[in-house]
Amino acid sequence: MHMYPSAHRINGCNQLFVLCAFLVFSAAAQASSVKAINGNLYFINDAGKSSQITKQMSDTQPVLSPDKTKIAFVRALPKREIQEADNEPWMQATADVEIWTIDTTGADAQRVVATHIDNDNNEKNLAQFNTLVFSLDGKQLYFLSKAWVASYGLHVVNLENHQVHYLTDANGVRVINRGHYAGNLIVEKRTYSTGAEGGAYATFSLFTPQGAYVKRLGKRQK
Repeated sequence: MHMYPSAHRINGCNQLFVLCAFLVFSAAAQASSVKAINGNLYFINDAGKSSQITKQMSDTQPVLSPDKTKIAFVRALPKREIQEADNEPWMQATADVEIWTIDTTGADAQRVVATHIDNDNNEKNLAQFNTLVFSLDGKQLYFLSKAWVASYGLHVVNLENHQVHYLTDANGVRVINRGHYAGNLIVEKRTYSTGAEGGAYATFSLFTPQGAYVKRLGKRQK
């Protein structure tokens, strides 16, 4: 999991970023939720009743769709590792994991993204999934996939046809859930300094749901 700073810890933020950070990072109280315990998923409804959804003992990182009807999660495939990443030694022996969805009733379990290593184009790597986030309409799922030593790739999968598209390099993503920019993305990127001191730092930028850059919002305080 990637931790994100609160708005007051970010330098150089304009009013738009402060508003977006408030909408994204201070989520309203919500009764329904999902959790993973010992690799199994549980759904807690509005009344507080907990139901076990999966029993594979290999499921983690569950997230609940905006309409509270579907769960997206990462499933590990036991006793299998991928040895294909010749161009990136740090990705060798990557565990084989998949992204799945399932209804909160326990029905309609579907694999939507499988691990894939591309030796020619890191933007096409699909591995070590994390930071799953539903679009506001619940029809798409954003996620991070390991791509480079210091950065992940931000991808989106259409949950109807399972088509995956690379959007940009990123180390974090959140969907703005209300206001003028509802549905747009706040993307954390690793940015390298061009000054004499060099170095790298995290910046936050606004992107459209399709991955088009809009503007820079601020940077993480050192």
